[in-house]
Amino acid sequence: SSGINAEYGWLAMQADGVCTFTADVNQIVVDIADEGTQLDFKPLFGNGLKCSFAKLGGMKVGLVAGEGEIDGDGALKASNFVQICQQTGIPLIFIQGNITTSLTRELASLMRSVAIATVPKITLVTGNAAGHAYLAMNGGGLQPDLCYHWPGARSRAQVTSLLSTAGNPARTWCVMTSYCPRRPGKS
Repeated sequence: SSGINAEYGWLAMQADGVCTFTADVNQIVVDIADEGTQLDFKPLFGNGLKCSFAKLGGMKVGLVAGEGEIDGDGALKASNFVQICQQTGIPLIFIQGNITTSLTRELASLMRSVAIATVPKITLVTGNAAGHAYLAMNGGGLQPDLCYHWPGARSRAQVTSLLSTAGNPARTWCVMTSYCPRRPGKS
């Protein structure tokens, strides 16, 4: 495959015409935050997710960035972070790289915290976000206010517990698009 080195990662055109892009989500967090305004939340706990308070264009935001396997400690840290942002009225931005996880009690806590948060929530998918991790990090099933996919990014949520597959394994995956509608009742 041929490719070019983009500013945030590696953009490559596969033989089948699919464009893939890999990026370092931690570097994206550093680059989008106003200089000198980023404050990491529990930096030595739960390395699977990076949570930071920052300013973007002078506005306070909470950033939750994930790359790789999300462990229980990372999910618990992110759940606490989302709750703090909700209580203080700070909007949330979720940046999803190539994330995966299995369903755990801590991940369910994160999903619940994100689902009940009423602050504005934006999701940026930069890689291949899948399964419960995609949902917990403000995926399409939680109806984010804005969901944006970088070129070649993919997301899918495993919903086997929600849908009856009736022997059809193709129905166990929902492929989300780059547009996620706003929640009903929000302006």
